[in-house]
Amino acid sequence: MKRILIIVVLLLAQGVALRAEEPDVVSPAQPAASTVVLTVYGLSCPLCSNNLTGQLKRIPGVEEVEIDLNTGAVSVRLAEGQSVSRWQWLNAVEQAGFTLKDVRPAASP
Repeated sequence: MKRILIIVVLLLAQGVALRAEEPDVVSPAQPAASTVVLTVYGLSCPLCSNNLTGQLKRIPGVEEVEIDLNTGAVSVRLAEGQSVSRWQWLNAVEQAGFTLKDVRPAASP
């Protein structure tokens, strides 16, 4: 029980909001393909990048993943009309062994 509590406190301290409500869906409303940017802690090498890319591509609707190891920014292109909840992003990132800091829609060009 202590271990779970410590993990939750650490996640909250890093800005990851945990809620028992309906998960936030992060994707623009327009029907065209969209891009979401994740901020991930712990990425440091190409092997890390490959591992995270594989986990993210398991999410239905994920078409392309681009990772910047210097900043921890992960750009994910979703198929047309697809959306992914924050919980899905969080689960995939944690399964790869990293920490999700932020999820946001990519800035429009």
